[in-house]
Amino acid sequence: MSTEDLTNSVSKLVELNKQITEARADIKILTDAEKILKSRIKKLMIDNGLDVINLKKGKIAVKKSVRKTGLNKASIKEGLSVFFGGDNTQAETVLKVILDSLPTKESSTISLTGVKE
Repeated sequence: MSTEDLTNSVSKLVELNKQITEARADIKILTDAEKILKSRIKKLMIDNGLDVINLKKGKIAVKKSVRKTGLNKASIKEGLSVFFGGDNTQAETVLKVILDSLPTKESSTISLTGVKE
């Protein structure tokens, strides 16, 4: 790979990065507006006792679900504390062993910072 090839590739990367940043800003505005409208419609549907609104090409439905939260350090610690009958020292020791035995993963990436127009 020549120096000129590298220079051209870096220039293209910087330009693509700028375009992606601008597109993400536009998408964020649209996504935020969508979230606000969905929240408003859901509240109105719940307040009026509507489960489904039929449209010409589909429907809008309010669905309710119950599920357990994700597994995290705090929930594991709490579960271990219950398992060991409130013995927080033993729970902390087991949690430390679990965390220390987690496998590690290495990856490499490049990042563009401070690139201005």
